[in-house]
Amino acid sequence: MQNCWVLQENPRLWDFLGWCSDPAFERKGRLLFWTARQHRKEIRYGDSVFIYIGGKREPGIYAFGRVASDIVEIKEPIELGGNYWSDPTDNREEPRVLVRIECYRKDTPLIERATLQKMGIPVGFQGTVRGLTHSQGRTLVQAVTG
Repeated sequence: MQNCWVLQENPRLWDFLGWCSDPAFERKGRLLFWTARQHRKEIRYGDSVFIYIGGKREPGIYAFGRVASDIVEIKEPIELGGNYWSDPTDNREEPRVLVRIECYRKDTPLIERATLQKMGIPVGFQGTVRGLTHSQGRTLVQAVTG
């Protein structure tokens, strides 16, 4: 059975929406690497991922995708958004997983924070990766894919 993960972006460190706005994002197949220090033994090829953005924007899920690789220890490649680090020294060799984004929004969330809270899905957590129950994952997949 596939797992589902919420990946929490920290816009002070890396600009996910900036990468999505770059024409190279589409040319490179909507791919990006995500740092996965937590849960590196559980994250698998084909798992569903939801990218949560909080901070100054309207908080919520802005993107949905799937894990497209096993965990690898690398720096974020420049050609896959590595140049969107606010401090290039933060881009160090770490466990990362390749993610292919299937749908996203740049201006408003696919799913707002209040809706996530009503679904019982914790938001505003510490760390960049949080696992979901299978029921929560199914509900979110249905919400973003119709």
